[in-house]
Amino acid sequence: MDKSALNFDSPVPLYRQLADLLRREISEGQHAVGDRIESEHSLAQRHTVGRPTVRQATDMLVREGVLQRRRGAGTFVLPTTERVDLFSLVGTSEALRAVEARCELLSPPTLRHNTPIGTAYALQRKYSVQDEVLLLEDIWLDATFFPRLEQHELAGQSLSRLVREVYHREPDRAEQRFAIVDSDPLMGAGPLLSVHRRLHFGEHLDKVHAVLLCRTETFQFTQTITTTRP
Repeated sequence: MDKSALNFDSPVPLYRQLADLLRREISEGQHAVGDRIESEHSLAQRHTVGRPTVRQATDMLVREGVLQRRRGAGTFVLPTTERVDLFSLVGTSEALRAVEARCELLSPPTLRHNTPIGTAYALQRKYSVQDEVLLLEDIWLDATFFPRLEQHELAGQSLSRLVREVYHREPDRAEQRFAIVDSDPLMGAGPLLSVHRRLHFGEHLDKVHAVLLCRTETFQFTQTITTTRP
């Protein structure tokens, strides 16, 4: 499918698809830092959607710090900053892309029992910036909710995009628990920020668990919280 086109048959909301598309265009250099992007009217026409859909997409990117609105001038591309949004919902690789982190899949998905959610696929990823380990992520995905996960190539891929485009799943909320730990064999001495995340998909609860260890003396970790209008 054309990556520059929206998929109107996908269960992923159109505004999320458009936000992903704009984010990808920016990361690929189609829009340089400081550039003014197309107007809402132009984007709506190009993608055959309504202006409210475009506004939702650009609102999301403004909240993420990708775009900035300037009254009377338009919407502009912001420079990337060394911030990592911990509420990226299985999309840590997406959040870390802005700081040019290198993702290494330490263990591919394998089916395991006695995980935090019973029978699940377990995998581990490590993110480094300039050879410094920034974040270590252990993930468990419910095997019945994400069948045959081991058949997909995950090295260097966005897990959040796989969840959306292959399984047509969209997490709508999460619970997170924070703690400080002294050290980890792979990350060395701390203190390290530990985040235990549980993801929910509508009425399907606890389908993904993730434990992240984050090195905080070099990078600032943030959390974006949005409200859902009825």
